[in-house]
Amino acid sequence: MKTKKEMSEYLKEQMDNDYKMILNKIGDEKNMNENKLLKIVATLVITIVGTMGIVLAGTQIYNTYIKKDDDINLRGLFRNENGWYSDEITAGMSYDKESNMYYKIIADEEKYKECKEKVNELPESSEIDFNKNFLLLITHGEVSLINSWENDLTVVEITADENNTIVKLAPKENPDFNKLRTEICVVVDKTLLRETIKIEKDSSSLRIEGITPIEDITEEYTKEQAINDGCMVLEAIKQGDIYLNESTIISENKYALDELIEKGKKGIDSSLRICDYAAYGVLQIIDIQYRSNIDRFIINRRTIGGKRSDPNRVGTYIYKYIIKEHWKDNLYWYYLNDVEGEVNTHSLILVTM
Repeated sequence: MKTKKEMSEYLKEQMDNDYKMILNKIGDEKNMNENKLLKIVATLVITIVGTMGIVLAGTQIYNTYIKKDDDINLRGLFRNENGWYSDEITAGMSYDKESNMYYKIIADEEKYKECKEKVNELPESSEIDFNKNFLLLITHGEVSLINSWENDLTVVEITADENNTIVKLAPKENPDFNKLRTEICVVVDKTLLRETIKIEKDSSSLRIEGITPIEDITEEYTKEQAINDGCMVLEAIKQGDIYLNESTIISENKYALDELIEKGKKGIDSSLRICDYAAYGVLQIIDIQYRSNIDRFIINRRTIGGKRSDPNRVGTYIYKYIIKEHWKDNLYWYYLNDVEGEVNTHSLILVTM
């Protein structure tokens, strides 16, 4: 079995070889301990020199410090000198507004010791080696702004350009939905260290496969096309010049959503795209899928048209239940909830049937 030091030396000796060969070498090390706290991932640095200067591209070597999900608790970083939790970032964490994530760079022993007093679960300094690496801590900002798919993210890629260390986060394959926030501790090679950390959250793994990506649908997408593509198609109900809040189902698959709900109860993977041609030329695309491995419904929602909507935004939500409730007459309300039988959490559609 190779030690961490032996494995590092082994990789250095191989760095002049083809990149794929390095990955194959690692894959062939059958004696590697799968439960090691440190896993080393070999990646490639491409340096392009030209008239525009030097550009760093590609991912470089980074080491991920892996602990049990419930072992890393970074809330201690938010304690002030009196021991009280504070909204002020007293530990000097930086805020990335775009991702609503806080981060802290620890690049030397002095800063490490300060943080270790507040977060004892951090790896030992001997496991980090500050001569070559730095420690990066990432956690959420305001919890009320967190969508459920963001509660248990993991690092999938770390790259760097001239000015930023770029950290890409994505949902775990089997996330812990009892967690309130993502809390990450990662050891990164210092060649990737920049003044600013840019955090990107990627929910693409939660999309429905095998159909036109929800991001690629345009406002020219007609009802006839949607029906031919097998979508459940809705149309806003209009009385005179006034649009009502509900829609009617104009495609033949009127009970497609009911069928998806039933499959979810039986633990059968399934998916459905709903195209709601709403009032005043607004098109709402709702992709729903049930995944048995997490026993949850994943909803991706995008609105095209309308003055207040951002056509580039895809809202992603994960819920335990889709609930159908009889509203009145032939009107039914579908909504999302994590607790069966409780009041609506997130409205899905209101339709006549």
